[in-house]
Amino acid sequence: EEYGDEQERRYGKVTNPTVHIGMRQLEKLVNAIISVHGKPDQIVVELARELKLNDKEKDDHKRRIKRDTDAAIARGKKLESEGFADTGANRMLLRLWEELNPDNPLDRRCPYCGENIGVRQLFTGEADIDHIIPFSRSLDDSAGNKVVAHRSCNRIKGNKTPYERWGLDEARWEIISDQAARLHKPKQWRFGPDAAERFEREGGFQTRQLNDTQYLSR
Repeated sequence: EEYGDEQERRYGKVTNPTVHIGMRQLEKLVNAIISVHGKPDQIVVELARELKLNDKEKDDHKRRIKRDTDAAIARGKKLESEGFADTGANRMLLRLWEELNPDNPLDRRCPYCGENIGVRQLFTGEADIDHIIPFSRSLDDSAGNKVVAHRSCNRIKGNKTPYERWGLDEARWEIISDQAARLHKPKQWRFGPDAAERFEREGGFQTRQLNDTQYLSR
């Protein structure tokens, strides 16, 4: 079709590529089973991490999901009001931009140079998403490993962590440290000198796979 897959055109892609691919493979598998055995009477889905939660933790988890869903809906409305497509990728871009400074939308700056990033720069190619710990080294495509940065800074950073690229440049590193301090705490440690080593030491790959599995099943 002109717009590709009809469902994808209507609902958009899941922004996590691992989950998007997994959902497509699951669709093929379920369709193959149905073609042989017919439609199932019921489907049981087990959420990997939720199996260990008590009732209070499950309620807290549901509240987080509702909060995140409400925030995504609000971002979709903002995109439409600004004349941009309400897609999963654009909502993620807007979310990461908001995280640059949650308290002041007029003071959201590139974490690598400290210069301002306006909302419209997100959609003109002047700014894009960077993996703090390079994806080629971590395979971590989670939101916790992403920031919005100027495209030019992203290219200079290349396949290095922020500290590997700029840690010995005292003036530049002071700017980066100030900007990193504005981010959520789970992101701040990724700017440290031992970020790559810490990621592997704390079971980064297994944790990421568990998160993807939970997201896929949900």
